[in-house]
Amino acid sequence: MGIKAWLTTGKRSIDFVRAAGREEPEALFSIGGYYFRRGNKGKAEHWYRAAANAGEANHAGSAFNLAVLLDERGEDGDAEQWYRKAAERGHIDSTFQVGFLHHQRGEDEAAREWWLRAAESGNVTAMFNLATIAADEEAESWYRKAIEGGDADAMNNLGRRYETRGDHAEAEALYRASATAGNVFGMNSLALLCEERGEIAEAEQWYRRAAEQGGIAAAANLGNLLNRRGERASAREWWLRAAEGGNKTAMFDLALTAPDDEAEAWYRKATEAGHADAMNNLGALYRKRGDNAEAESLYRASAAAGSAVGMSNFADLLRNQGDTVEAEQWYRRAAEGGHLNAMNGLAELLVSRGDCAEAEQWHRKAAEGGHAPSMYEYGKLRLDHGDHAEAEIWWRKGAAAGDEFAICNLATLLGQQGRDDEAAIWRARAAELGHEPQ
Repeated sequence: MGIKAWLTTGKRSIDFVRAAGREEPEALFSIGGYYFRRGNKGKAEHWYRAAANAGEANHAGSAFNLAVLLDERGEDGDAEQWYRKAAERGHIDSTFQVGFLHHQRGEDEAAREWWLRAAESGNVTAMFNLATIAADEEAESWYRKAIEGGDADAMNNLGRRYETRGDHAEAEALYRASATAGNVFGMNSLALLCEERGEIAEAEQWYRRAAEQGGIAAAANLGNLLNRRGERASAREWWLRAAEGGNKTAMFDLALTAPDDEAEAWYRKATEAGHADAMNNLGALYRKRGDNAEAESLYRASAAAGSAVGMSNFADLLRNQGDTVEAEQWYRRAAEGGHLNAMNGLAELLVSRGDCAEAEQWHRKAAEGGHAPSMYEYGKLRLDHGDHAEAEIWWRKGAAAGDEFAICNLATLLGQQGRDDEAAIWRARAAELGHEPQ
């Protein structure tokens, strides 16, 4: 139905025509709304612009709607001008939006000023956003105000603050309020809390509710829960949903559990999404097929993104290439972060240049962490110091963990001490592994 037919039905419509002819803003705004609801954004823009420019007061709602249409079209500059005009005329949503535009540009002080104006006028989302950029004490105050306005995201975020400081009871109350209000983030947070307490059935219920309502993190976590209890096929279904929603951890988990020909594609997707361990694993695939250049590029990216295993593997590659200086830097970063292979690699590098004292420290730390090759190496260093008893202790641990060199050396040490019966047992174990102790 055309505008004329609509406008010529009844006295009220005739009044709209007369009012529009007099350029009364409310009538122009209503005509713009009519076209917008019918999908004719071009004509809607024409009438909103007319209303926004009409009269002394100028119509704030029309200025806002015009800004939204310009924003959708990518005309950011013009859109911001109209948001500002609407905000200056007291339009609260426009006041919020001007703050958001400042925030997008990293101008949080300016954003705070605009959001504060919107929040003081009752805009709950502005209260929430003020909390996200505020210092701790002020943040909690704004979260509470947003919660009073019914913001379920604020309930979840304040709950996380309580959980971080160990107040699980208050955290749970806030998560439950958020979850009950239908917030998928609150559901996921509550599920995580339940799972940590061993309440698996309730955790699964909340993960499912959130995932079925589009919660991406909840879908990934539900997949993890199902995988841990052996339901691999169901787990992969939920990981796939999460991955399709952009969850990089789900992409990585799909790669870990996929056949080789499918795994590489998921590692690549996870790498493109910024998953540091996926970069490492994809690098390992390239190294396995002999493409050291691509492997090095991926290892370096993984290490730079903070993956300890990426740092260790990158250091291994550099060390093999003779670049021991940079290798040591990456070994140290990973080792200081607790990575056992990196501790062992760093210790081996230190031994190679004669720094045995520090090497011994790293081998011991790795050995205490359960690294079998370091158990052997640390035992060897203790033997060099004449500490046969300590060497035996660590070789026994290494042998129990399956390290073949620890098995061989333990057999030799026992034989030298005349404990022939036990030495024979360990020699037999070594022979099974293709070694012959001296």
